[in-house]
Amino acid sequence: MAVSEAHICTQLIPFLVWPSVRKACARQLRAIHASGVRQRLDAQRPLALALNRLEAAVEALGAEMRHFKQSYMLRCENEACPNPSKDKCLYRCTGCYQYYFCSKLCQREVWRTRHRDLCRSYQECSSAALGLSLNESMPLRDGDTEFLVYLVCRDIRDRTEEINEMLKTHNSALDHTEPPALWLNYHNYAENQRAELALMSRVETRNRMGLGDQPGTRTCLEEEVNGPVPVMILAPYNGASNDPRDVKLCQSYYYILKFPNLTV
Repeated sequence: MAVSEAHICTQLIPFLVWPSVRKACARQLRAIHASGVRQRLDAQRPLALALNRLEAAVEALGAEMRHFKQSYMLRCENEACPNPSKDKCLYRCTGCYQYYFCSKLCQREVWRTRHRDLCRSYQECSSAALGLSLNESMPLRDGDTEFLVYLVCRDIRDRTEEINEMLKTHNSALDHTEPPALWLNYHNYAENQRAELALMSRVETRNRMGLGDQPGTRTCLEEEVNGPVPVMILAPYNGASNDPRDVKLCQSYYYILKFPNLTV
């Protein structure tokens, strides 16, 4: 069974949440326009309609990335930074890839005061599903991981009230011995720029993600049951299937994070 070009374009869209994929896709779309092929394509053909969806998602995620760079990557993390402009960060922490600095002096200062412990926490949170770690044979690009963490932190901050209300409703309706896990799903983010929120029991979360299969093993879902709510972050990840007809090309890639501003 042949796979149409329109189908391939449609299947690519969820993966645009990763900056490396979006950048490569944008480059190819520019090449298509430069060749004149796009202009000669019938506007009602399935391929033209699929390209319209693809181009819209690429443009939207490109705007997200520009905002990310301006508000995050270009800001020195040293609150006491002596540089008044702080308009260009030249250094990035090579441990967690999450903190930027305008100078080595600022980098050392933040490391001594607060980043040492945060850096370790970020690295511990960067454990991927599928039995892969970020340092093994199939790593994610640092920039892709960094952008996902940025989206998650922003969404948690902007939607804290909504999430806490979900938790309050959930806890009042059901009698659980342990609080649920919060799932943030970014599989459709490329088209709607909004994460899907859901609550799931920790038992179901462990079963669905294959965590703690071995007797006696503990995951961070078992730790600090009365502490911050664990957050599962799912995003498109290249699956194991080599069959181009497989419509389920997205296996779940996840982090387990904890945010103290989410109550139980």
